[in-house]
Formats: sequence, structure tokens, C-alpha cells
Amino acid sequence: QQKAGIGDIRIETKFRLLDIERYNFGVALIPHLIMPTGRKGTFISDERFIPGLTLALEGQFMDRWWLGFNVGYRYHGAEAQYFAGSPDAVVNDQLRFGLGTRFQLNNEWALIAEGVAETLAQQPFSVSTQSPFEMLAGVQYAPRTVPGLKGLAFTLMGGGGITRGVGAPQAHVVLGVSYPTPKIVTLKDPMMAHIEEKIMITQKIHFA
Repeated sequence: QQKAGIGDIRIETKFRLLDIERYNFGVALIPHLIMPTGRKGTFISDERFIPGLTLALEGQFMDRWWLGFNVGYRYHGAEAQYFAGSPDAVVNDQLRFGLGTRFQLNNEWALIAEGVAETLAQQPFSVSTQSPFEMLAGVQYAPRTVPGLKGLAFTLMGGGGITRGVGAPQAHVVLGVSYPTPKIVTLKDPMMAHIEEKIMITQKIHFA
């Protein structure tokens, strides 16, 4: 029987350690907390608080290409059996991985792709059902001249699970609308230019 419902709410924040805008390489720490707002019976909740931490790395190349990687740890605290008929159907602490790329085609269009995977921290990639892997690819459009849409970014991605791990969907479509914060640069007062003046006299000068 198919069931649906609201899943767990995740709260996260981001601490930037190295600014990619200054060094073409960025580093950030992203702590998060999963709130038990869903129901365990619909397989969309563990009905407990789950903290985690992610390390994110990002690099910019040739002013058009971005590549990002992250690795994280999610602490469950105790092992949970979600299907009594299989000894591998357990959930405990998890390792999580992500790899994403973006290539800017022009001022408005960009190609994007990402892959995400997770596995049990105690038995990494030893159980296929507990090691889901998913890939997505798509485009992003950020209009620059369309009245009323300038500043917005529209994202469309599609993909699905590469493995049959729990949590890897058969099909996955993402449609997003965002408003990127513009980068504001404060300019210093212009320095006064030093002008060297020269006086040239072309007429004859008569001395006493």
C-alpha cells in the first residue's frame, strides 16, 4: 500500500571558512539537525532528533566552471531495524558524499549536474541496500533583460537512482526558483592623480 506524508524537517546553517570569491577556492562547515516531524510508518522518518556535520569544498576554474565536493557524518545514536525480514535492513550512523559541477554557457544559461551517495559508517559500502547512489543533471536559467524576472534563477534537473539502495528513487525531478544575493562591492575614494606641470618658453629672453 502506497503512503505519503510530510517528512522530517531539516535545519542547517553554513559557516564559510574560505571565501571562493577571493581565492577561487572555498571551504565551509555545514551543521544540521533533523527534526522528527514525520511518521515512521510511512518510511520517511526515524522519529528522533538526528544531528550531522558536512565539510564542503568548492573550486572555480576558467571563470566558467565550478566543481564542488562534500563529505558528511550523520549521527543516529542507535541502530534501528526497519524491516524484520532482513538483517541488512538497519539504520545507524551514516557517511554522506556529494559531487556537483556547473558550467556557465553564457550570461543567462548554465549546465549543472550532481551525484549524492550515502552508506553506513560502521560497514561502508558493504551492504548495497544501505548504499544508495543518485545522479541528477539539468540547466539553470537566470534572465538578465526580461522585465520583472531580472535577478531570479530558474533550475530544472532530472535523474534517478543508480543503485537499488534504500532512498534512491526510480525517478527524481527538481524545479527550483531562487534569488541569488547580489555581490555588493564598496569602492574606495579615488586617489588624486599627480600631474606634473612643465612650462616651456619659446620666445627669446634678453638679459641686461
